[in-house]
Amino acid sequence: MNYYQDLTLIANAEINLGYIWQKVFQQVHIALVDKGYEYVRKENDGTETTLRGSKIAVSFPCYGDNAYPLGNKLRLLAQEQAFLEGLGIEKWLSRLLDYVQIDSIEAVPSSVSYAGFRQKRVKGEKRLEQSLQKKAKHISDKFGLDFNDTLQELNKKYAFNEEKMPYIQVESQSSATDDRKPRFKLFIEKAKLAGPQQGRFDCYGLSKTATVPWFD
Repeated sequence: MNYYQDLTLIANAEINLGYIWQKVFQQVHIALVDKGYEYVRKENDGTETTLRGSKIAVSFPCYGDNAYPLGNKLRLLAQEQAFLEGLGIEKWLSRLLDYVQIDSIEAVPSSVSYAGFRQKRVKGEKRLEQSLQKKAKHISDKFGLDFNDTLQELNKKYAFNEEKMPYIQVESQSSATDDRKPRFKLFIEKAKLAGPQQGRFDCYGLSKTATVPWFD
């Protein structure tokens, strides 16, 4: 990643930072879907899955901020300046210019460290309960144990804890249908790494394996 563009979110007394994050990041996601590309991933069972990727990544320079977990800045990064120019983020954020400052495209500094930003999938309380009931039935049937006792032990071992990791409430565009856009909490995990790692970025600008330059 050789070029970047910073977006600084501006909260006020009437609109909090969390709401602005939701609106800004949603538009960024729509832009990345629109400018994305398709690729085929081979699964372990031999089947193929068509996915949509992005040539543009995101970073959260103020991640872990005490005032707000994601801070107030979103950074777009790309290998080529033309990718950021082609995205034209100003157009996508035209209705939000009172709440976001869009900086010019700059070259990434020569001296940086590296970080990875990825989506962390978190089971909600209801999904965890369903999963434990299914697991308890399997164990109790296999070993002839009492279902309720087994479920109680599993509940002790896998007690639900509300995830404290930063998240943004988003509507998925890549999996949306004409009349339904799935809405969910996109939990974002940061890992600081010693060196650059390659990989693909999804249409949220996140990656399970790839890193982005990390700098102030």
